[in-house]
Amino acid sequence: MNTRLYLVQHGEAVSETINPDRPLTEKGRLDSARTVGFLKTSGITVDVIWHSSKTRARQTVAIFQNELLPKEGIVQKDGLSPNDPAGPAFDEIGHAQKNIMIVGHLPFLQKLTSLALINSEAYEIIKFSMGGVVCLERNEEGKWQLIFEIIPELLR
Repeated sequence: MNTRLYLVQHGEAVSETINPDRPLTEKGRLDSARTVGFLKTSGITVDVIWHSSKTRARQTVAIFQNELLPKEGIVQKDGLSPNDPAGPAFDEIGHAQKNIMIVGHLPFLQKLTSLALINSEAYEIIKFSMGGVVCLERNEEGKWQLIFEIIPELLR
């Protein structure tokens, strides 16, 4: 069975100098809503959404959850913060037989993507967009491939 991994960079957030909690801007909310609206109308479903504890990720996941209604809900997980190593999350994903969405941050999402596609965290092989989504798929042999990337600018 092929398994999909949807990687969402949180929507645009205010500067830390404006608000140290870094909530989403109006653009961040709109971009996230456009992306998840496109996913929903495309028939994309996820079993669970994981997210970090940061406000910008929690606000983004709320937008995605309301549209995608993941069967297993949302789970706040440790190890998904910007500078966390990708290995532990990747190992957990590797054993899962379900479609997982992760709402997170850079450079973590870049490291996770690089680890999946080329077995190294060292490269930034995908350019993520705030409020956008990257879809990877694991085939029956356990190999990961890039399936698509949606950036909010394409959905205007």
